[in-house]
This record gives sequence, structure tokens and C-alpha cells, in this order.
Amino acid sequence: MKRLVMLISAFCLMAGVLFADGGAERPINADEKAFYQTAYNKVVGLLPDAQNGIAKKAEEISIPNTVGVGSEKYPIQMYVTCSYKGEMSMQQSMEAGAMMANDADGLENMSDQLAKLSEEMQKAAEAGDQAKIMELQAKMQATVQGNSSMNKMQKTLGDLEAKSLTVEVAINANGSDFHPYKVIPTPAGASLAIRRDKHDDVKAETVLFFGPYVNKPYEETMAVYVERKPAAATKIHHFYVTVTGEPEVCDAYIAQMNLSGLAALIK
Repeated sequence: MKRLVMLISAFCLMAGVLFADGGAERPINADEKAFYQTAYNKVVGLLPDAQNGIAKKAEEISIPNTVGVGSEKYPIQMYVTCSYKGEMSMQQSMEAGAMMANDADGLENMSDQLAKLSEEMQKAAEAGDQAKIMELQAKMQATVQGNSSMNKMQKTLGDLEAKSLTVEVAINANGSDFHPYKVIPTPAGASLAIRRDKHDDVKAETVLFFGPYVNKPYEETMAVYVERKPAAATKIHHFYVTVTGEPEVCDAYIAQMNLSGLAALIK
């Protein structure tokens, strides 16, 4: 009986190690660690530099200290993100500060009007009056736009935002369901291209696939996947690039991309 209890205890301990947090883990090895850094450097180096005067900023790579036991049988999945975010220059910031200082009375008057509208908004929200809420939102926007200083500030920030882009490269990612998207002409070097058009405040997205991805459209949804199967862990087998921004800015960016260089990452 004592031996049986010991065996059961040992089994429970092993099960806890194997299944805690999704399975057993081991330290990442040197080859895997090098792959993360090398893939990151190559991708960042291939993406276009400054766009519309906005510098490219790559997010720092996060290399895990441990990986799941058995993960070495499959390609390592990782993501590289670069942003081209517009920010006011020092000169623009100084000019904006001076403009605000010269319009102190106008800004105070605007602030008072917004405070009153905000109180009305709270009452409308408590009453569940959606029509009133929309009316008040329009009045608040008109109040801000009616102030010349804020109007100029919003225009400056809007122009910078319109030039901004975000680019994400999903390396060895199996794919995803994209909605709503449509297939568009595929640029040379890629294997498939899809796009979500700009809608209201949602920016346009263009996704370029490299490798054996298969597109299965379901009405407006694009299910684009590649079969997950054992393969060398420290190689790039397939990936896709998502470019998010204003449509014309995305198109100009993609036209500058080194698509042949990106395609050559797959070996």
C-alpha cells in the first residue's frame, strides 16, 4: 500500500511538471536565441526607412528564456513590429505653446462650454438617451473646432497621424481569419495579398503573404493559413506582413518595400 501511495505521488508530481502552464519547459538554446536576433535584424533591415519624413522605429525584440519541450520540432513563431509615427517637431511644439498662450481667454471659454456639455452628457447617459448623446457629442466637437487654436492643433496632429504607418511581420505564423477583407493583385515576390478598406475611423490594412499560404474565402472573411507540420525550428519557412495606415500611404510604402529581399528570407 505504501509503495502504491508513493507511485501515485510521483505520478502527480510528474503530471504537475508536464502540464503546468501548458506543458514542460526547458531553457532556450543558443541556436534558437540566435534565430530570434538574426531574423529580427534581417526583417528590420529590409523594411523601408523614413516615410514622409517620419523615422522608422522598431519595437525591441522579446526573446524568451524558456520554450516548451518539443517545440524544437516546429518553426519558431515570432513577430517584428515597426512603426512610423508622426510627432511634432521641437519648432512645432514651441509654436503650439505660444499659440495656446496667446489664446488663453478663448481656451478658457471653450473649457467652460465643454464642462457644461459634459454635465448634460452625463445626464443623457444616465437616462439612456442615445439621440441626445449623439447631439451633445456633435456640439462638443463643434465647440473644439470653433476655437482657432484647437482647430489648428487638431489639423497639425491629424496631418501627422495621416502620414503614420504600422508594419507587423508575423514570422512562421500559421495564419489567421481576416474580416472583412478582399483579395487584391499580388505584388511580385509575395504569394498572396488581401486588403481591408478604410472604414470610418478604422484605417486600411494590406496583408502580404510569403510562402505556401492557402486562402479560403467565406463571404467577407479571408481564412488564410498554412499547414502546421514539423520542420526546422530555426529557419523562416513562411510569414506575412501587415501594413496599417491611410490607403494611399500604405500603397506608397508597399511600392518601396524590398519584396524580393523579403521573399529571399525563405530558404
